[in-house]
Amino acid sequence: MLETFGPFSESLIAVYTKQILLGLQYLHKKRIVHRDIKGGNVLVNADGIIKLADFGASTFMQDPTQTNGFKSIRGSIFWMAPEVIKGDGYGRRADIWSIGCTVLEMITARRLSPLPASDGKISALRVFKTIFPKIA
Repeated sequence: MLETFGPFSESLIAVYTKQILLGLQYLHKKRIVHRDIKGGNVLVNADGIIKLADFGASTFMQDPTQTNGFKSIRGSIFWMAPEVIKGDGYGRRADIWSIGCTVLEMITARRLSPLPASDGKISALRVFKTIFPKIA
């Protein structure tokens, strides 16, 4: 949609973001962490209703607030939370980060970073360092 229509209006972003957050809230209450939220995994029907899609990377967590045991990198590089890229693990917070990246995508009609993801984790670390420069 972004390629066709460009950046979304503020009101449309608000409507879509609320629906995405409600869907994520439902998943998290069921102790499911999606692990790959991005624009391409957000479906919109003709009535403007949002559905989250592609649960291939999702997982059930006994305690979704914890990241222990889920240190594998899953999902799409440009939407990954810093803790996932650093290898510290994955939990609910990482899904919320991905929604933030998705909102930025709706605002700008671009990915958060222009760096290619072809070289996997190394590229992910480059993205991380580019977005979050070291603070003295």
